[in-house]
Amino acid sequence: MELDYKNFSGNRLPKEIFSMIELVDRIYDRLKEILFNELEQGNKISGMDKGFPSENSIIVQLSEPFSKKYEIEGVEFKELNDPHYWMLEYSFGDPVQLVVSGK
Repeated sequence: MELDYKNFSGNRLPKEIFSMIELVDRIYDRLKEILFNELEQGNKISGMDKGFPSENSIIVQLSEPFSKKYEIEGVEFKELNDPHYWMLEYSFGDPVQLVVSGK
């Protein structure tokens, strides 16, 4: 899947979108499977960050809840229900990377 500005929510500048796309390229394939399926279902990336919970971690936050529950070998699912951060997460790898839903 090729990402463009339509895959991101909010008013993002081209430079910001480009740096987010570079981060997506570094996400583990097992999490990309979840992310790309969500984007194909119409979900959007509302934010991305690196450096938490460890120095080389990457977090991708989606604007809407996950469209379904995923079962992928080695990928852990958690219901955090923390309205300050996110409600649901899929995590994988070392360093850990996350795809999360804020709602």
